[in-house]
Amino acid sequence: MVDVKNMFHQFEVDTVFNMPLHCGEEFTGSIGTEELLHAELVWVRTEQLIAKKLNTFSDICQSLNLKYDSDGVLRLHGRFPNVLVELDIKHPIYLQTDLMFTKLLILRAHEKTSNAGVNSTLNGIRSKFWFARGKRILSLIKRCIVSKKVQ
Repeated sequence: MVDVKNMFHQFEVDTVFNMPLHCGEEFTGSIGTEELLHAELVWVRTEQLIAKKLNTFSDICQSLNLKYDSDGVLRLHGRFPNVLVELDIKHPIYLQTDLMFTKLLILRAHEKTSNAGVNSTLNGIRSKFWFARGKRILSLIKRCIVSKKVQ
């Protein structure tokens, strides 16, 4: 049995330790918010580069009105350009559903929602990230042992 929570935490820690913010600096102490946000940004950019190589990416890019932000991250520019809310809610980060980082984010969101289900997991994760065909996460959630026991 795979412990997803520990696997994701180790993934975050490894990312921060292996990708320092400033070259030549030795990492000491605990991981801060800045390091975690930087690691997340690096992984998001990497996943988006992988997604660009897929055949369906150009169609998705046009249909979802994806545009780059100042950090080089593709964001969804939706129907509400003048709404006064946080950037992540107004323009969520686009991720491809079937890539590993996205799967780990989905599993973490599923765990944070107390293994509730597809809709709760999607609502939890879509406050920051967006992916086309969100219902495809059902196959990931069906693998969750806790969810199976509850059903």
